[in-house]
Amino acid sequence: MENQSECHEEDIPRRRLLVTVDLSPNFLSFTEQLEFPPQRGETRWYYTV
Repeated sequence: MENQSECHEEDIPRRRLLVTVDLSPNFLSFTEQLEFPPQRGETRWYYTV
């Protein structure tokens, strides 16, 4: 996995959560809580309040 140093937690608003979708079971389990879960293999960013 590529470590994106451009994205820092400091740049992310506290009341917004950046969710990246990966083939990792942990991410897939978390995305189940989203209203629009992506398909397997897709990588998207979600902003949840």
